[in-house]
Amino acid sequence: MTRSIYAVARVPALIRYGIAAIVAGFMVFAGVALAGAGHGWVAGGFGCFALAPICFVAWANAVGARPSRPRAVATAGLALVACIVVAVATSFEGFARFVHHWSAVGIGGILVAGFAYLNALLVSAVTIKRAG
Repeated sequence: MTRSIYAVARVPALIRYGIAAIVAGFMVFAGVALAGAGHGWVAGGFGCFALAPICFVAWANAVGARPSRPRAVATAGLALVACIVVAVATSFEGFARFVHHWSAVGIGGILVAGFAYLNALLVSAVTIKRAG
């Protein structure tokens, strides 16, 4: 009997980390899609790889029963720093190449980048509001 109660108590943690792992996997996929084998937005692709663990922590915190406000503030700060670093790296890469890439990929690429870069920021902001 105690084994089944223990299994039921562990399910929310499994679901929480499962959701976080799926989102982190999507972030890695977005990094591959944006980098385009070196012919795409390389700074954006590498930024997604840096944001994947941040998104994992942000989502694991967000879908938990009691979200942690300091953890949400930390993930929001780290995600903002990653976005700033990507913006600076994009300027070094060249904005002309950036604009050319976006004109080639169209709305699909914009949606992938929007999901990737607004994901951790929005989830952390909602978690800060929910924890407060």
